[in-house]
Amino acid sequence: MNPARVAIVRCRTYDRAEVADAVARAIELVDGTKLVRPVGPVGQVGHVGQVRPPSVLLKPNLLAGRPREARVTTDPEVVRAVAEVLRAAGANDISAGDSPGIGSALKVMARSGWDGVVPDWVRRVDFDSGRPSRTKDHPDLELSAAALDAGLLVNIPKVKTHAYMGLTLATKNLFGTVIGARKAQWHLRAGENLGLFARLVVEIAYSFRPGLIVADGVIAMEGNGPGSGDPRPLGVILAGDDPTAVDAVLCRIVGFAPEAVPTLAAARELGLGTPDMGKIEVLGEDIASVAVQGFRPAAQSPGAQGIGLPGFLHKLLKGALTSKPVISTELCRLCGECARICPPKAIDLDLDAADRRGRLPVIDRKKCIRCFCCQEVCPYKAIAVKTGWLAWTMRRNAGR
Repeated sequence: MNPARVAIVRCRTYDRAEVADAVARAIELVDGTKLVRPVGPVGQVGHVGQVRPPSVLLKPNLLAGRPREARVTTDPEVVRAVAEVLRAAGANDISAGDSPGIGSALKVMARSGWDGVVPDWVRRVDFDSGRPSRTKDHPDLELSAAALDAGLLVNIPKVKTHAYMGLTLATKNLFGTVIGARKAQWHLRAGENLGLFARLVVEIAYSFRPGLIVADGVIAMEGNGPGSGDPRPLGVILAGDDPTAVDAVLCRIVGFAPEAVPTLAAARELGLGTPDMGKIEVLGEDIASVAVQGFRPAAQSPGAQGIGLPGFLHKLLKGALTSKPVISTELCRLCGECARICPPKAIDLDLDAADRRGRLPVIDRKKCIRCFCCQEVCPYKAIAVKTGWLAWTMRRNAGR
């Protein structure tokens, strides 16, 4: 079995010419344009009776409509560059879409700087129609019909921290093919079980035919990601054809242990992808030459179930061992996005029931499943993730 290939190319700014060169070089290193070749009437690559190039769907990270400078979404210059490379290679039917956490993909594109950057010949689509895509563990799974029907799905993630999954990279980006409110349903079904949700994310990622990945790591997000963190320059574009392989390399670049990232752990358990560095061929720059120090993670639960506590004691110490969302009195503007996105409906916007700290939404801690969807979508950075006191103490002592 050939090793997975991941290309690393330096790209320090979002200058159009620099991004175009870096993206083209990264795709060239992994021979990504080979995927744009004629397909037959039934949509299979290399089918006898080839008549047309495959349709191409670009899947960037379009979490929410924020300014480009916030670095919440995949930068439109990266999307443009990928589209230009594939068009030059022969693709003539290129679209881009997603299912954002808030609003439509079209609105998010407009608010995050696509107009005047991404060409008009790239059709903009909302993932608003799904169809069954059953897996062994999730027979009732439905995914975007547009993504499933694409001749070539191009995954264009943004490198960001994530309060629930640690990092959101290529594998997690394909969770965006779940339609709208159904994301909340899957969060609710997984509850506080990180491993269960990570397995779902991995199964979704490998529900699609092998495609192309181009990761936007020019300016990443650290800290309170994926929607309220701080921009952090990495200066890289990565390309590959396996999401877990790209994620494993990115973990090394930002200093995260791949085995500690739930999606990579789940991939190993499921036998999907290439999460192990020993099976990955790195092309272009060496990891050590582009690695950064002090990349700040999002606050995360230490995984109380993994430290050997009896069930009754884990339940007793749950609040002290796990992280939870907290709302800032100064920053909250009562927009209601947190309540709308919350899978278990644990957030109350009844101002008469606001707590004594001021006019804030109230979080029912008994209902809260700690998925941090509220923190993801808050447009005012008013929700942070607070680590339980015992978990914080354990981490501090472990670092001594």
